[in-house]
Amino acid sequence: MARKGASIVQQLLYLLQQLLVQEINRLLQRDPECVGLKQVSSITVDHFLWDFRREHDIKTNDAPFHHTRCIYY
Repeated sequence: MARKGASIVQQLLYLLQQLLVQEINRLLQRDPECVGLKQVSSITVDHFLWDFRREHDIKTNDAPFHHTRCIYY
């Protein structure tokens, strides 16, 4: 049951990220000061949110990253 719940949460977060990308790009097109700027991609949003969380969450600033030494767990 936990896997199913995690899968649902993952899909919801993906959809939220896609909606965020669409809204940012829509706002960029409407704003005359943003003429000529590139469109935002989901990768850009993902990196921004990751960096924002790491900078603003005191509890996780010292948490280690999960690193693997090879492709096999």
